[in-house]
Amino acid sequence: LNELNHILKWEGILNDPIGAVVAVLTLESILMGNVWAGGVWMLWGIVKTLVVASLIGAIFAIWLVLIIRRNWAPEMMHNAMVLAMVMGAYALSNVMQHESGLLATTVMGIVLANQKVVSISAIVEFKKTLQVFFISTLFVLLSARLTLADLSQLGWNSVLYALLLIVLVRPAAVWVSTIGSGLNWREKLFISMMAPRGIVAAAVASVASFILVERGINEAAILTPLIFLVIAVTILFYGLFSPGLARWLNLVKPPDSGVLILGAHDWAITLAKHISAQGQAVLLADTDRGNLYRARMAGLKATYSSIFSPVLVDVDQLQGIGKLLALTPNDEVNSLGALRFSEYFGRQQTYQLLPDDVAFEAHEQDVYHRPFSGRSVFMDGITFKSFTKRFANGAELERLRVVEAFALADINHELHLPLLAWCDGELTILSADDNDLVLKPGDVLLLLTNDLPLLLRLSYMELMTADEDGLGGDALQEIGVAPGTGKVS
Repeated sequence: LNELNHILKWEGILNDPIGAVVAVLTLESILMGNVWAGGVWMLWGIVKTLVVASLIGAIFAIWLVLIIRRNWAPEMMHNAMVLAMVMGAYALSNVMQHESGLLATTVMGIVLANQKVVSISAIVEFKKTLQVFFISTLFVLLSARLTLADLSQLGWNSVLYALLLIVLVRPAAVWVSTIGSGLNWREKLFISMMAPRGIVAAAVASVASFILVERGINEAAILTPLIFLVIAVTILFYGLFSPGLARWLNLVKPPDSGVLILGAHDWAITLAKHISAQGQAVLLADTDRGNLYRARMAGLKATYSSIFSPVLVDVDQLQGIGKLLALTPNDEVNSLGALRFSEYFGRQQTYQLLPDDVAFEAHEQDVYHRPFSGRSVFMDGITFKSFTKRFANGAELERLRVVEAFALADINHELHLPLLAWCDGELTILSADDNDLVLKPGDVLLLLTNDLPLLLRLSYMELMTADEDGLGGDALQEIGVAPGTGKVS
């Protein structure tokens, strides 16, 4: 799946600039009127474009890295400086070789993304914002030239043209170009069914149509509405059918629902065992070898690593992991860990225990939202000290199956603190925002409970059986529960 992902990713990156250059050069060779001379000129233009764009893109990227590395510009100016340099590279490349600017900026982005000298995370976030804004705006501007009269030129032959691109042209191009690639037939078939057209096709079509009509080729007026039809049909077709095709071909990557837990102390290990028993991948990270030994003896995957270690962010290490629980006794480590892994998982999936000082303030003012690096984990603003104290005083971590719908607010949190929930099989890490969450029959809830027999008297939950629990029957016997019944004996 990784190879397939890389192929589609790099096709998306390189296809538009190279396609735009070839389209423009083809247009200009057509306008020359001599097929042979135009073909030679087009090939020479492609070579010049590749050389000029690659050099300018690489030079501007290296220049930008040098500026950031040497701190020649204040950090607050980095985004504006990057935008100015991208526009400069685009303009300079276009001056030296017609319509090579798009390829130059693409090369610039490739060089920046693959260098390891400076961090570009802030630049990437800025790029995503610009991407949403500019692409949406450009589609509106380009389509604004279309009139109902233009659209009326389209007929069933136009729809047939779009369908032929989908069922004939794209598959033929893929199967020919992947000969000897090592891809199996499933991967080739999926790539054949994935080629939506976008903003670059619309822009090139608009320019080409305008130039050809100016030269007296009136038939070219249909080019712009035809390309917009192709864009609409391909996006609709691939958007509707590709997900189902991927599932049918067994090419769907399982969701990254696993959890990376920072800290492998006693109750973190117990928590990890419950998560693992529900079928989620779990990885514990700690710098205490004694903690790691106990975690591994419990059958859990654990790694000796600090939050800044490159080992911890290894692709294989994080396979199936999509959430972070920062549970160390050090508030600063938790915040730094959440800050680092928000880049990989997104801030919505990074959780940390509340620092003790903030938790006290939250308790006094009933305020839970503070500018931490990650979201506050668990309910009622619990901290490492308060959790450890309750655990040491006999509180237990127990998973219960919901048999009747109820809201988490219905539970006495001072006695039974909800920690995690599995709703329709999907893991939800509970926080103060989830107090109104309603659980349905069949869902599973993990709680830190001070009085399990009292909890089991509630009509809407029952203890999971030994077979369902996945942790064995010993724990059930210790609290006076008959294995396989879920009832207090």
